[in-house]
Amino acid sequence: MNIYFLGGGNMAAAIAGGLVKQGGYRIHIANRGAEKRERLAKELNVEVSESLSELHSDDVLTSCRQAAGHGSRVPQRSCQRRIGAIRRRRFVY
Repeated sequence: MNIYFLGGGNMAAAIAGGLVKQGGYRIHIANRGAEKRERLAKELNVEVSESLSELHSDDVLTSCRQAAGHGSRVPQRSCQRRIGAIRRRRFVY
């Protein structure tokens, strides 16, 4: 099973680390910061990138971003656009 994380903070690292230990999953973490991507790839042995690639209907997407208004630097409109894109692709979340 392919599991994608949008955001590579503490929550994503903890969940991804547990899944890696459990085995049987292909983990990919998308994070904007290059240093954090390198650290996650090395520490967790997972795939990383700056942005998400095209997902398929059987892939799982987990958003590990702070909600707008809770210390996040991501404007609410940006989150709404991402949710709209996910719905158009008919992902289950």
